[in-house]
Amino acid sequence: MQDPKSRLREFVDGHEEEIFLRMMVWAENELLPQVHRVNVSGCEVGLFLLTHGFIQTFMEKTYEQRGVGATTAFLKQFIDGARKKDRFSLIGPEMHEMRNVMAHQLYSSRTHDIAFDYRVENSIEYGLPGWQGELSRIERDASGDGLRFEFATSDGYGPVRFDLRRVK
Repeated sequence: MQDPKSRLREFVDGHEEEIFLRMMVWAENELLPQVHRVNVSGCEVGLFLLTHGFIQTFMEKTYEQRGVGATTAFLKQFIDGARKKDRFSLIGPEMHEMRNVMAHQLYSSRTHDIAFDYRVENSIEYGLPGWQGELSRIERDASGDGLRFEFATSDGYGPVRFDLRRVK
């Protein structure tokens, strides 16, 4: 393995393309095999999040750009084709927003009324990330794919009965 000081010296004193070439080698050796593994039917979210994560990291570390602007700039500079139908940067903001929805939907405000199974050592505890309340009559089915409980708050809301099933 190369000494860190000599590697830094190569970046500082070397040709300006050095960092890009190293990033390309890293992407080809480390990232590309992972992209191929998740590039199958049923893994679209994983593929999208992996690719977008690379775009954001590359643009931040290379061009000091972040967020939707980084996504759009990457698409324009490295992906867009000559024809209008091949200009993905035109939908860069929508692609960035789609990534945010995919990555954060579990803890979005839409899940505030769903109980989550938090395992603590050998016991099971349930909690609600968005609301503060009390769970009662908690029942799991034998398969582990079902959860029933009641939720209520101290200010008189509820109890509301939930019967959740894992979708396979």
